[in-house]
Amino acid sequence: MKKSNIIYVLIGLLFSGLLAQDNTARLNRTELLRLATQFERRGQYQMAAEYYARVSMKNPDELAGYLGAKRCFYQLTHYDQFIEFVKKLQTKKRHLRYQVDIADAIYRQGDRKQAFALWQRVLDENQGVKQAYELIGSALMQLQQLDKAKAVFQKARTVFKTKSLYVHELAAIYANQQDFDLMAREYLNLLQLDSNQLSYIESRFLSYCEEPQIAQKIATALKKQLKPFQSLESPIRSILANILVVADDYESALEQYLVLEKKSDEKGRHLFAFAQTAAKQDQAAYARRAYQLIIDRYPNSAYFIPSQHGLAKIYDDQGDYEKALHAYEQFSRAFAQSSQAIQVLLRMGDIYLNVFFAADTAKTFYQKVIKKWPGTRYYHTAFFQLGKCYIVEGNLQRAEDIYKDFAEKKHGDSYYHPAMWTLAKINMYRGQPFESMDTLGKMIKKDSDLSDKVINDALHLFMIIKENQTDSLSLVHYGWVLYSIERRKYTEGLETIEEELKKNNTLKDEFQFLAVSIYRMLEEPQKAIKRLETIVADENSLYHDRASYLMAQLYERELQEQEKAIALYETILEKYPKSIYIEKARKRIRDIRG
Repeated sequence: MKKSNIIYVLIGLLFSGLLAQDNTARLNRTELLRLATQFERRGQYQMAAEYYARVSMKNPDELAGYLGAKRCFYQLTHYDQFIEFVKKLQTKKRHLRYQVDIADAIYRQGDRKQAFALWQRVLDENQGVKQAYELIGSALMQLQQLDKAKAVFQKARTVFKTKSLYVHELAAIYANQQDFDLMAREYLNLLQLDSNQLSYIESRFLSYCEEPQIAQKIATALKKQLKPFQSLESPIRSILANILVVADDYESALEQYLVLEKKSDEKGRHLFAFAQTAAKQDQAAYARRAYQLIIDRYPNSAYFIPSQHGLAKIYDDQGDYEKALHAYEQFSRAFAQSSQAIQVLLRMGDIYLNVFFAADTAKTFYQKVIKKWPGTRYYHTAFFQLGKCYIVEGNLQRAEDIYKDFAEKKHGDSYYHPAMWTLAKINMYRGQPFESMDTLGKMIKKDSDLSDKVINDALHLFMIIKENQTDSLSLVHYGWVLYSIERRKYTEGLETIEEELKKNNTLKDEFQFLAVSIYRMLEEPQKAIKRLETIVADENSLYHDRASYLMAQLYERELQEQEKAIALYETILEKYPKSIYIEKARKRIRDIRG
C-alpha cells in the first residue's frame, strides 16, 4: 500500500472515531445507562464507568449514574480515577455523599488516617444532618470498621435524642460481633414501639441463625430478655421457639410452645404449627407428641381433627398401621365431605389391600369413593384399585372388565399404560402368554419412554415371552408363579418354581429370579442370595450382571454389609463393562462411600 493511501486510511479512521464520539455525546440518559449496563455485564468496567460518569456529569442528581461509576471504578480498583471523577462532580454540585465517598476511596488506597480525618470533618460540619451519620456509618460497616461505625450511629442517637434510630444497622453490627444480648435488645426496643414489626423482626433474628450453635446463642440471649421485656413475653417466646427449632433443640422449643398455649385464646394453634414443622423436618417423635397433646387437651379446638389426620400420617409413615387406620377413621367421619377425607379413604383402602392383604375390606373403602365422588380423579383412582382387589380375590373376569375401560381411555389417557400392563398380566395369570404378548405389543412403541417403569416392565415380559415361544408350557407355569406372587401364595409359587427347575427349559434363570423376589418378600435375604449365586455360577447364564447387581442390593439394603455390596458393584464394573447396570453400580458405590 502507498504511503499516501495509508495516510488517507488513518485520517478516515480518525474521522469515523470522532463521528462515533460525537454520536455518543448526543445520547440521552436512558441510552447511556443502557450502554453502561451492557459494558458492565460484559466485564468491560472501564467503558461502563465512563458511560455511567457521563450520565452523572449531565445531571449530578442522577444517583444511578453515580453509583454505577463508583461500582465499576471500585471493581477495577481505580480509586484515583474515581476521586478525580467525584471532584469534577463537586464543581457542579456539593453533596455529602461525594465527600464521604472520597474518604472511602482514600481509605481503600491505604491512607486510613486521612480517611478518618475527612469523615470526622464531615460530621463536625454536619452535626445536625442525619444523612451524614447514615453515609459514614454505612461506609465504615462495609469496611468492617464496626466499632467506629457503632460509635457513629450511637452519636446520632445522642444528637437527635432518638433511641430507635439506626436499630437495624446497630443490630447487624452486634450480630457480626456476636454480641447477641445487645442485638436482641435493639430489636425488642423497636418491637416495643411498634408491634406490627413482629414478623419482620422475627425474620431478622432467624436470618442470623445460619448454624445451630449460633441459633442456640441467640436463643440464650432472648431468654435473658423475658424479664426486662415482660410486656413482650408472648412475642419473645414465639420467636424463641422458632429459633430453637433451627437450633435442632426441639425439646426446648416444645416447652416454649406449651407456655404459649396457656396464654393463647386459640387453643392448639401453637402446638399444631410446631407439629407440622417437626413433621416436615423428619422429627416424627416431636410431631406425634404435639398432635397427641392437642387431641388429649383440646378436644373442642379447631385443630383437634387436623391433629388426628397429622397423627395418622405419622403412624402411617412409621409403619404403625393399626394406629394409623384408627386415626384415619376418626378423621374421615369428622370431615366426611372434604377432599382430604377422600384421600384418607383411598389410603385406608391401600393399607388394607397392600399391608393387611384384606381385599374384601379394601373394596369397601374404594366403593365409598366411587359412590360419593363420581367423575372425579379420586373416582378413577378408586376404580383402578378396585380392579386390584378383584385380582387378589381371583375374580379375573371382573378385573379385566375394569381395566378394559381404562385401556379404552374411558377414564383419561393417564391410565392407559398401567391398564394395558395389568391386562397383559391377567392374560399371563390365565395361562395365555401369547395373548399377553399381543397386549404388550400394543403398548410398546418405538418411541416409548424406557425410563417409565411400567413400559420397562412391559418390555421385559414381552421379551421373555418372545424368546421362549417354543416352550409355551413353561410360559404358562411362569404366569402361574406371577399370579401366586400377586396373591401372596408364596409356597405355591416356590413349589411350581422347583418343579420347573428340574426340567431343562430356557426359562430357568427367570424362575430363579422369581424365587429371589419371593424370598425378598418373605424377608429371607440369605436364601435369595443363594439363588443368585446359582445364576452367577452357571456358565451358560446370560444374566451374571443382573444377578450380581441384585446380590449387591441385598447385601447393601437387607443385610447392611456395605463392604460386600461394594465388592459386588465393583465386580460389575470390572467383568461386565457393557452391562446396563454399570451406571447404577457406580452410583451405588459413590453413595455408600459418601
